[in-house]
Amino acid sequence: MGGKATRAELQRMAQLWAEGRSIAEIGEIMGRSRSAICGYAHRNRDLFGPRSQSQAPELKVSVAGASTIARPAASEAKLVRPHFPEDPKLALEAHRYDLDKHALPGITPVPFRDLESGQCKFALQPVHQTCGPDTPFCAAPTDGGPYCPAHRAVVYVKRGEGEAQ
Repeated sequence: MGGKATRAELQRMAQLWAEGRSIAEIGEIMGRSRSAICGYAHRNRDLFGPRSQSQAPELKVSVAGASTIARPAASEAKLVRPHFPEDPKLALEAHRYDLDKHALPGITPVPFRDLESGQCKFALQPVHQTCGPDTPFCAAPTDGGPYCPAHRAVVYVKRGEGEAQ
């Protein structure tokens, strides 16, 4: 097949998609590559709806001659925020990224929207907080790079220097 797909071919691909067929299976049936099917699905989102958890591919598992069909559990599909145990090394890492200690004396932080060329682009707000146009940045003068010399030393650590012994 190859080339541009006709409307009828796109509808057939969308039908196979809705049946829960894998992209590789659709490509094999339609005589197209897996990448081509991905492209058609991406460009024709009105035809290729999102896949629900119930349409997850089935995994055939055979144990001692008996075959069963396994689906990923609904809980496995959810993204879980990692929980970090109370560990002294992690506490040291958290302190390393305590951004209040990185504000330079005599330099007034500037919101992101007011930053200009030649000003330090070191954010003075932790990444896990919501960032936006009001996020404070260092704004100290730079020597052509994105960071002032003080923050360049924080961002670019030589191998072996920042590692715990």
